[in-house]
Amino acid sequence: MRVAKVVSMLMCVILLTALLPGEVFAAPNTSSPYYLGWDLVDSGLHCDWGGSTKYSAQWNNAVSIWNSMGVVSIRKDTMFTVQDVELYDYYEVSSVTAVTYSSGKIGFNTYNLDNCTSDEITNTAAHELGHALGIKHLSAGNIMYPYQTSQTWLGNGDRTAYNDIWK
Repeated sequence: MRVAKVVSMLMCVILLTALLPGEVFAAPNTSSPYYLGWDLVDSGLHCDWGGSTKYSAQWNNAVSIWNSMGVVSIRKDTMFTVQDVELYDYYEVSSVTAVTYSSGKIGFNTYNLDNCTSDEITNTAAHELGHALGIKHLSAGNIMYPYQTSQTWLGNGDRTAYNDIWK
C-alpha cells in the first residue's frame, strides 16, 4: 500500500512537470559594443561563485554592487549549483592587482592588494566581477575603468554597459 502511494505521488510530479511551460533563458547581447566576448553567466542568468579570498568582505561588497542591477543573480555556489567563477589569492611581484580569466577564475594578487584600502580592494573586486559579467573596460568614473580607484559605486557607463548586455 505504501509503495503504491509513493508511485502515485511520483506520477503526479512527473505529470505536473510535463505540463508546466519550459523556462525561457535570456542570453547576453553579444552585439553590444560593451561586450567582452565572453561571460561567466549561466543560461539561468546566475553567476555562481566558489573558492576563497582573504578579501571576502570586499568581494561581498562587489557582489552587492552588481546585484543591485537586478538581471543577473550573483550568488555563492552551493552543492546544488554549478560553479561559474572560482576565487583565489596569489602572490606575484608585478603591477597587476587582480585578473579574471574566461575559464572562470578570478585571482587577487596579495602582493599589491595588501597595501590597498578597503575601498580600493572593493573597486578591484567589482571590476573583476564586471569582467565575469562580460563587460569591457570603460572610461574614468566607472568601476570598469582599467585602473584601480577607490570608487565603489557603478558609474553611468557601468550601468549602460550592463543594461545593454543583459536587459
